[in-house]
This record gives sequence, structure tokens and C-alpha cells, in this order.
Amino acid sequence: FLSCLSTTTTTTTTTISTLTRNIFTMTSFRLIFSITVFASTAHGFMNLASTFTVAKQAPKPALQEFAKIQENMLLNIQLDIYARTNEEAHLPLSGLSVELHQEEITRKLRPSMPGADGPHADLSTGVHNIDIKNDASFVGMNGMNYAQLENGCWEMTWREGDPSGALVCGFDVPNELTRNSNSVPLPSGRIYMNFRLWNDKGLKEMRSKLEEAELAAKEHLKKREQELEKMQQTKNPIMKFLHRGNSFNALDKYVATGAQDLERGVPSDDQLLTLDGGLRLRMDGHLFLASEQGPHALIGKVHANPGLSP
Repeated sequence: FLSCLSTTTTTTTTTISTLTRNIFTMTSFRLIFSITVFASTAHGFMNLASTFTVAKQAPKPALQEFAKIQENMLLNIQLDIYARTNEEAHLPLSGLSVELHQEEITRKLRPSMPGADGPHADLSTGVHNIDIKNDASFVGMNGMNYAQLENGCWEMTWREGDPSGALVCGFDVPNELTRNSNSVPLPSGRIYMNFRLWNDKGLKEMRSKLEEAELAAKEHLKKREQELEKMQQTKNPIMKFLHRGNSFNALDKYVATGAQDLERGVPSDDQLLTLDGGLRLRMDGHLFLASEQGPHALIGKVHANPGLSP
């Protein structure tokens, strides 16, 4: 009897020790993932809302040359303004047609740009002129309603070593535009359209990381399913608890691969528009409203298509 009791005690101690290690591993993976997401957010890649914050490093050498050859580039842009507190409240605007010019702006009346007018202007191409060919609008009860965007300008920013850069278009909105008193408005103020820029090297690098992350994520999900199956099959409450902990461990490892964030952040070829000089523009971007008190507020999405020359 004492021998059996000793064996049972040893087995229980071993199981508890294993469970403790698993819990420690789970906690470690959560911590590692939290640090990874925080670093990526500060880096401005996974969280597009933070793309206006850049560290002081040398600019991408060829960026100025890329900007110089984007002469008279036409883009047709659709805007989708939404309320973050109400997923059903949207204000779609279509018809915006802009032409990006090569010359730098000398006029004082223009939006303050996050790169050129920020603390690290060396990361920017400088501010260039935008000619608004056709204004954004929607059809309401009283006919066409126009956004009346003004003082359009653009810049490219790219930090050396980053896989992607940004095309930022800034506009002033003199008057609030809304469909009715219950709809979400396009606020008056200063807005920025942010599109990601890629080159072949950055795309290849990040697609390789995405492929590796997807393979690892697949294995961790498979492991989780196996542990859940074992948990259902065993009648031993301790082993059931152990397999449940192992399934959470596998899930944490799946999240830590970053596969989901990479899937959202790394574009496919059909999401890209090729610019002069070989740069690739991701056609879907984000719309921000400037704030003097804090970070720019995300207020919607934008989608760009190539415009046709007259």
C-alpha cells in the first residue's frame, strides 16, 4: 500500500510539475507576443494608425528619385467614412480624382505633413502639389453633395531598413459633410490618406516571413486540436486539466507566430498598383483626421485606382 501511495504521489508530483512548466510557457509566450506587438506598433507596420510616428534614421536613398518620376500620376479614390462605435454607420464618398505633380509646394497655405513638417524631415521626399480634378461626393435627397477638399498635397516617407514606406496625401476640409443628422459625417478640419508603398525586395522579404509564419501556425493549430481531442477522451481529471493547458499553450504559440497580423499587413499582387520606377502602391489605405491634442484619429478607409489620362 505504501509503495502504491509513493508511486501515486510521484506521478501526481510529476504531472503538477509538467503542468507548472506549461503554465510558465504559456505566460512566457503571451509576454513575448505582447512585446512583439508593442514593438511592431511602435515600428508603424502592423498598426497603420501609427505610421505617422517614425524614428530618426537615414531616409531610403532612392526615394527622392522615385518622387521625381511620379509626374502627373492620376488616382481615383473612394472614401468610406465610418463610426468606430457603430459598425453600420458609413458615409461612402466616390468620384475623387487627383493628379500628383512633381514640383514641390512653395505656398504657405497647405496641410502640415507628418514627414516633411515633423521632427525627422529627412525621411520625407518633401511636399508636392496635388491637383484635384474631381471632388469626392455622394448623392443625397437634394442631389449631389461635394466634400470641397482644398489645398491638396502629397509626400512619400520611408525609413531605411523598413520593408515598406508610405504615400501620404493631405487635404483641408472647410465644411463638415453629412447625409443627415443620424449619419456619420466627414468632419471639417485636416485629413490624411495613408497608403503603403512597397518595393520588390520588401515584398519578397515579408512574403517569406508570412509563409514561414503560416506553416508554424498550422502546426500549432494541429497540436491544439490533438490536445483538445485527448482532453475529451481521458477520464482522468488531472490529465484532462493537463491537456487543456497544453491546448492553451498551442494556441498561444499560434498567436505568437504573428501569422494573422502578417496576413493583414502583407499585400497580394491584386492589391497592388505599380508606379513609375517599380514602386508598388497598396490600393487600400486608411483615412485620418488631424488632432492638435493627441494622435491622429482613424475615421475611415480609402481605396485608390489608377486614373485615365484625358
